[in-house]
Amino acid sequence: MAGDWNVLQDLDKDTSNYSAKNKKRAHDNILDMIESLDLVDIWRAINTDTKRFTWRGPGLKQSPLDYFLILSDLEPFVKNVDMDISYMSDHYPVFLTLQFYNQIKELKLAKLLGNYEKDPSELLKSEIKILENELIQHREKIVTGIMARAKAILAAEGEK
Repeated sequence: MAGDWNVLQDLDKDTSNYSAKNKKRAHDNILDMIESLDLVDIWRAINTDTKRFTWRGPGLKQSPLDYFLILSDLEPFVKNVDMDISYMSDHYPVFLTLQFYNQIKELKLAKLLGNYEKDPSELLKSEIKILENELIQHREKIVTGIMARAKAILAAEGEK
């Protein structure tokens, strides 16, 4: 889950020019959700002591109010999580990159693969090929849709 949570997680690590924690009840609700769903604030998990902000407000207040909460099971697949700057908003974008293919080998899916008589590496290669083909088909559908819309727009503009 990602979004503008508008809630601080840690007053000391996540603020600049704040005098007190904001929205205590919302903060407690988010902590309950994190615990009950086994979620992780992945930015803070990776950058334990780094101070960076996604929101700047009056009085030079700054805090990371925008963040990703991911299932803890997805942590091994996180390739990158970062924040950027924005010139059009008081909130800055956050980015999360997950990588699954290379991590599968490292996770040693013995439990899943133990039931197969095939060589596990061959099974993984087969699954990856299927996923690659599905991705190619999905991309082709998207490109076809974009091209059809572009042709319709050009035809409509030509009629004017």
